[in-house]
Amino acid sequence: MTQTKSIFFIVFIIGAILLATIILSNYEKMTYCKEIIMFNQNNEDLIGYDVQLFIDTKTPISEGKMKPDCSDIRFTDTYSLYPSEWNKNYEYVVIEGSCNTNNTEIYIHNVTIMANSTKIIYMCYGLKSVIIG
Repeated sequence: MTQTKSIFFIVFIIGAILLATIILSNYEKMTYCKEIIMFNQNNEDLIGYDVQLFIDTKTPISEGKMKPDCSDIRFTDTYSLYPSEWNKNYEYVVIEGSCNTNNTEIYIHNVTIMANSTKIIYMCYGLKSVIIG
């Protein structure tokens, strides 16, 4: 009976290690984050505003830092390479045909910028799965 408990315990530990490996291998991490500074020079708050950006995606794609279809781009208000730590993840649209150019047109949705102030958001890309161990 003692030998059966020992075998069960060993199998249980091996199962727990395999489960932890599977979970942690799906932990997302971005490789690069770029600061984007936006100014609202109006006397009114911009609430729920769509922000138009023109960004060079051709360079990071040619360097192998970004996916060729721009699908690994994310926008956030928190500087962190780990999406699980972000306060806000902005929805966005890359205009069709503009990815992998020097002037990729992107609209970030639902941005709020207070009157006469600056808003900093971060464009992160280079999505990777991380194995912690």
